[in-house]
Amino acid sequence: FLRANYSVISLTEYLTISQEASHNKKERYAIITLDDGWCDNYEYAYPLLKELKLPATIFLATAFIGSSKGFWWQTVGDILSAPDANQQAPMINCFIIHLHLILFLLIKSSQS
Repeated sequence: FLRANYSVISLTEYLTISQEASHNKKERYAIITLDDGWCDNYEYAYPLLKELKLPATIFLATAFIGSSKGFWWQTVGDILSAPDANQQAPMINCFIIHLHLILFLLIKSSQS
């Protein structure tokens, strides 16, 4: 899907192209980004990106590197999944939803 409908380029390439007066403004670009630098970016996304030869940019949450601090949604997920939490409350995990969307797009792209 991505390759069929967009020119998939790195963020660096886009920043360079966007500064050039002669760039084709009708060209449709896709930039793949991963947020927070989770370990699964390397374990799952990287092999797919490498296999499909797709560039990506990872935005690291540098304030969390080397610390025991967690993201707010991890805290919410921990609270909701605690044994005494309301059993009807769904576990909130933005990270997994985000990863599934990325994997879906990658798989869709590879089928094109």
